[in-house]
This record gives sequence, C-alpha cells and structure tokens, in this order.
Amino acid sequence: MPMLKVINGDCLEALANLPAECVDSIVCDPPYGIGFLGKDWDSAVPGEEWARLCLRVLKPGGHLIAFASTRTVHRL
Repeated sequence: MPMLKVINGDCLEALANLPAECVDSIVCDPPYGIGFLGKDWDSAVPGEEWARLCLRVLKPGGHLIAFASTRTVHRL
C-alpha cells in the first residue's frame, strides 16, 4: 500500500525540506494572481523558485497538476 502524507505549511519551506525525487505527484491550487476579493495572498502566481522546488522533489516521470486562472495561466 502506498504511503500518503499531507504536509500543512508554507510550500516553499516544505518543498525545500523534502528529499530530492521523493514525490510521485503534486496537485495544487496556487494563487491565481488576480487579487481575488482584494486578498493579498492572491496578488501573484508562484514564481520560479516554487517551480524549481517542485521539479526537484518530483520523481522521474512524476506529474504536477496546478489549477490556474485562464487570465494568468501563462504566468504559472
């Protein structure tokens, strides 16, 4: 049976603390960068640091599914 683990925390810190190539898949709903309801947490899409950390922890052949806004998906 596969091991499942949910990590609650800042994604940049959590990803940085995981060993390389230890994750089969990442499913996330990051900020869309549209300022939803004027909230600061939705002021920008994740940057390159986030993408590099995701790539570092994904196993070869792993998948990342990220929800995005149609207006800002090109920045994700």
